[in-house]
Amino acid sequence: WVCDGCPRTENKFYLLAAIRELQSEKQADLQDIENKAVRSVLARALKHTRYARLTCCMDFLKLLNEATGWLEMTPEFLRSHADAAERTLWLNEVLTWYSRGQLPQAQAAQALSARKAGLRRFGSSALQESVGLDEGAGKLVPAIWDLRPFSLGKSHVKRVVQVLTTWRKPSPIRRLVLARFAMQIPQDLQPSFSQCFNLSPMTAEEVGKVDGDTLSRSQALSLPRLFLEDTPLPAERLPPGRFGVAELLERRALWVAVHFVRDLNLEPDMSALHGTPITVGSRPAAVSELAAAIATSRVLVRLGLRSSGLDDSSGRELAAAVRHCKTLQHLDLSDNNMGSVAVGKVVDAAMQGNIIISLDLSRNALGPAGAHSVACALSDASGTTLAELNLARNGLGAEGAEALCECLLRNTSLTHLDLTRNEIPFSAAGDLMLTTVSSPTLKRLVLDENCPWPSYEGSETLVRSFVDTLGSAPGSGRSGPSAHSTLESLSLRRSGIRSTAATELFSVLQHSTRLKRLN
Repeated sequence: WVCDGCPRTENKFYLLAAIRELQSEKQADLQDIENKAVRSVLARALKHTRYARLTCCMDFLKLLNEATGWLEMTPEFLRSHADAAERTLWLNEVLTWYSRGQLPQAQAAQALSARKAGLRRFGSSALQESVGLDEGAGKLVPAIWDLRPFSLGKSHVKRVVQVLTTWRKPSPIRRLVLARFAMQIPQDLQPSFSQCFNLSPMTAEEVGKVDGDTLSRSQALSLPRLFLEDTPLPAERLPPGRFGVAELLERRALWVAVHFVRDLNLEPDMSALHGTPITVGSRPAAVSELAAAIATSRVLVRLGLRSSGLDDSSGRELAAAVRHCKTLQHLDLSDNNMGSVAVGKVVDAAMQGNIIISLDLSRNALGPAGAHSVACALSDASGTTLAELNLARNGLGAEGAEALCECLLRNTSLTHLDLTRNEIPFSAAGDLMLTTVSSPTLKRLVLDENCPWPSYEGSETLVRSFVDTLGSAPGSGRSGPSAHSTLESLSLRRSGIRSTAATELFSVLQHSTRLKRLN
């Protein structure tokens, strides 16, 4: 290519030298290269006949970039961190000289004015306040590495990690600002990136523990701070009206939110006047990106995915990620129609992960089959932390209620179970109540809007059987298991309870020692 006068070979000698080294081998063996696309590009570059091989080194460079997903890094990007450090070093020297009276006030004022103008470019007081600029005391200011002009790819993120972990200068990078990404960042690179930044307001011990490696307190608290546009990260939650799911997907920054936001709500914006709301489930690549980030996040505590268009495949992928996440405690997957198999895997992952406290699976079209899947997962409760489970509006029916009865006797973690609007007949509701009061842990049961209660006349035995699970009034001649019950709250809203049955309930409440709330 050089002999042919290719005009683009200048400054590409590292690339040409690598190809020349491969060509010098008697038999260039490319079989050890796992990526087929990369192997194909290299094979075309190493052809011995000029008509078969690529005609220009830039063609080769572009094809290789496409095959590896490696975006070209411009000179402006490559020197941006050094420019930020040099500008900050110069300003700090000016402020130091001025504080010592060694610099005329006019020159110092000019430097301060330039610094303020640079801060105003960020458009928010959050970043300006974070630098701690104190003119009176001559306080030093940190270097701000502004990457908003660049659309970052895998190569850029690797470069950022390299700079933040190996580059040592008198004015190190203390703030990094980014705006968007050009591609999905690989899962193995995401933890490396997030570990480069300060993860407070977590405790110093939590910040320092990263995959078994312990950092000192000073090291953990001296890490730089990350900003997504003008939003400082990590954050308890994203600002209202900013960075909704549509914008995060457009910026390809969903994985950043998962790694740096504790309470992340990814519900779609339903306020749009026209058009279909953009959801995570509407883009398969987004589900994969989300799952990869969840599996390695060390910050995410609460995740909301209500009405996100998740299907069976998406549910399975998220279940695998939830199993590996060590911080997620609250998960909302309601109104997604994931189906019985995927929901069963999600519950099993929540049980096995030993970290999730509350799980909302309402409106997922489970049916009796889904109830059996959930029951199988709930039966093995050794060491689990799952305490609250919402299965409302899933059409479980009598068969589903029976399946849950069997598992509740073995489960020792659930304290709150919501079975609202599941078409559960009164007889099955009675079986659930009997199981509930025998459960060693269940404190709250919600049976709202299920099949209406029958009239007392002709159904005295069924009604009394249900009431007796809560206890019996003295002198009634009946006994119940209330002495062993942990049930404190029972909700029976819109159940068609008539006056005689209600009277039976009230008479029991007068003597109940455990039940504190009846709706």
